[in-house]
Amino acid sequence: MKSLAAVLLVLSPLAIAGAQSNPSDTLADRSGGRATEFWIGYSPRSPKWGVLGNRPGLSFGLGAARTTRRIKTTPRYALDYTIDFVPIALSSPPLGYTQVFQGTPQPKPADRTLCTIPLVGCPFPPGSAYGAGVSPLGITAIYRRDRVVQPRLGATGGFLMFDKAVPTVVSTRFNFTATIEGGVQILSKRGDGVLLVYRFHHLSNAGTGYDNSALASHVISIGGRFRAR
Repeated sequence: MKSLAAVLLVLSPLAIAGAQSNPSDTLADRSGGRATEFWIGYSPRSPKWGVLGNRPGLSFGLGAARTTRRIKTTPRYALDYTIDFVPIALSSPPLGYTQVFQGTPQPKPADRTLCTIPLVGCPFPPGSAYGAGVSPLGITAIYRRDRVVQPRLGATGGFLMFDKAVPTVVSTRFNFTATIEGGVQILSKRGDGVLLVYRFHHLSNAGTGYDNSALASHVISIGGRFRAR
């Protein structure tokens, strides 16, 4: 999986280096040191993005706890090394297959006929996949650290293990993940606050299964950040 490999190549040297904060930095830094974040995110319909996501129409959601450690500080920005622990991840029921054209398998469209609450929709009907995992390689850049509203950009790499194959019935239960994220954190002077982050989430088995289908998700997430005292 080229996208995951690229993320790992970028993140590994930064995580290993563990550069210390610049002692000459005099910003009234609301964000830094160590912190814990909790967030939940949801993507209503996966897009079709070539090799990054070739199974459109699936819902995806997850919740995570993140630990952060400051590894570099400059007057313009700071870098945090991050680890995400994902106790719950949800995906629409895996796509089944039909046989067409000389026996070549083709995925069925996402089945939403099992929705029992049509008024509000049914993003995860019976048969949805449940999973958990961890993203041990992550980096986040934080800007305007002396302000209430602080932009942030980041990337992570990890894996998820589901109770059934995802995103198709002939994929695998174990999948690698990679994300690129951008958003803002709104912090008090003590460094606690709210997170609003968009995440492009990619999931696939990197060719370890019969079917290496990829799921791309536009995940909108909200959460909280609590700075270690």
